[in-house]
Amino acid sequence: MNQIKLKIKEIGLSQREISVRLGKNTSYLAGVFRTGLSTAKQAELMGELEIVAGGGTVQSDNQIIAELSQKLADAQDAGIKALEGYGIARQQLTETQKYLLEANQEVEQIESKYRVVLISNYVLSLVILGVSISWVLA
Repeated sequence: MNQIKLKIKEIGLSQREISVRLGKNTSYLAGVFRTGLSTAKQAELMGELEIVAGGGTVQSDNQIIAELSQKLADAQDAGIKALEGYGIARQQLTETQKYLLEANQEVEQIESKYRVVLISNYVLSLVILGVSISWVLA
């Protein structure tokens, strides 16, 4: 127990603050000094105090589970948003493909009309040329 007390002094925080960083209630260390610990538990506590001395905190199983549950929920939310975004993008792609198909059909119609006008102009030019030649010869 003396090693534990020395370690606590070395850390430089109050017993309450250390207890919280150990993931325990604020009076945990006071209870340890009152009731004592087995040698194995003292060794475990010394390891945890080393973590606190290094500036870290020891989390309880409940804290770890809560943190992981929150991260899982966040990941699920992100996954749902990604799927919604995928659905929107897919819908937009489908609409874009539809508009492109319609535009392509319009272009084909315009090209068809252009060909008719082009052929008409060619025929008209031949007629005018023929009339001009016959007028010159006549």
